[in-house]
Amino acid sequence: MTDLDLVLRRLLPDPDSFSNESWARRLEEFEGRAILFVGVSLPPSYFGSRVIVAEETEGTDGTLYPAAEYILYEQRLPPVHREHIKTHELAHMALGHPT
Repeated sequence: MTDLDLVLRRLLPDPDSFSNESWARRLEEFEGRAILFVGVSLPPSYFGSRVIVAEETEGTDGTLYPAAEYILYEQRLPPVHREHIKTHELAHMALGHPT
């Protein structure tokens, strides 16, 4: 496999069976850590974000958060908008953007 093949495999989701979840699983191979989608209540005008947790972290309530890339999205949005946010954040990852 050439370097170009590897880059295209990372960047391009499989058009025959696309879903954000399948693209995330594909990107996990390259990122070396889990990608988790989390619906949350965000402040007004915020729709989504990507948060990178480099090592397992304990929350203030004692919850353990594994090392992962979390894609947060506003849970009250319509389903199509939530999927758009997930795709947008995955594209940042595929393009190598740091956050």
